Amino acid sequence: MSINSPRHPGPYINRALDCMAAIERDFLRETVNSTTPYVNLDRVLTEIAEDATRAGWSEQELTDAVLKLALRYNMKPPVKGI
Repeated sequence: MSINSPRHPGPYINRALDCMAAIERDFLRETVNSTTPYVNLDRVLTEIAEDATRAGWSEQELTDAVLKLALRYNMKPPVKGI
């Protein structure tokens, strides 16, 4: 996994959005590859956490980002014709 680091150390405007963007590809890979009809967010977070914390994101930032991404993708209507 290759997760981008924060643009700046410490707090800054849009840091939460940057964290979501940094993990989104890996989040999608983990959720699409799920072998169950539901997504285990704890497992997704565990799979992403090591690389993401190494990149500079805190565990709280990651937890918040995973939950927001889950809401974003669960709230989208199904795409017709796929």
